[in-house]
Amino acid sequence: ALERRIAERTADLRASNARLKAEIREREHTELTLRRTQDYLIQAGKLAVIGQMATSIAHELNQPLAALRTLSGNTVRFLERGKLDVASANLGTINQLVDRMGKITASLRSFARRSDPSDSRASLTQAVEAALFLVEPRKGKGPLTLIRDFADCQLAIDQTRLEQILVNLFSNALDAMQGQQERVLTLRGEPGAQHYQFMVRDNGHGLPPDTMPRLFEPFFTTKEVGKGTGLGLAMVYGIVRQNDGCIN
Repeated sequence: ALERRIAERTADLRASNARLKAEIREREHTELTLRRTQDYLIQAGKLAVIGQMATSIAHELNQPLAALRTLSGNTVRFLERGKLDVASANLGTINQLVDRMGKITASLRSFARRSDPSDSRASLTQAVEAALFLVEPRKGKGPLTLIRDFADCQLAIDQTRLEQILVNLFSNALDAMQGQQERVLTLRGEPGAQHYQFMVRDNGHGLPPDTMPRLFEPFFTTKEVGKGTGLGLAMVYGIVRQNDGCIN
């Protein structure tokens, strides 16, 4: 009887162990699927932001392209006339325009690439400068006062993902200030014991209180049809939470 009870108990333990292993495998699979889904959402958010900026970026590139066409034609005529000093000056301007276009495309390529989670250090100043450069075409006309109140520091997050967060926050701030005669964008940082607090503030009209609980829901947007995908803040929320941060 004792041997029988031992055998039954052993069988029960083996069955429980098998169920536990199955649950662990299922949980690991679920976590892997969740991480992949979050990565896909982040990448989709990047492409959505680039798509929204496409018209402005095309305009930003068309201006130096038109200048290049004019300058190159004039340079040929100046060379034929022997005016080497004017031709040299034109070539210098052409070189500057090409550098600017290269910087625009390089920034877009860097922004669109997939992040490297293993590289978890980012320069705040570098991320702010890159994000401001990317949203430059969306600034529109009219004065914009930019207030910087932060010092450079190294943050525990991938550089590309930090830039992605800032691009979305800056873009939303610029959109919120449309129609304002005086636009003010304030960037303020405050180091803490465990976390670094970074604030992006604009002087727009703000959002209705009833939209605040849904602010980070995927595909929820207060913008007009065709002007927002509802992925930006959802993606920002996901990145921040993945890096043990919070956003409000």
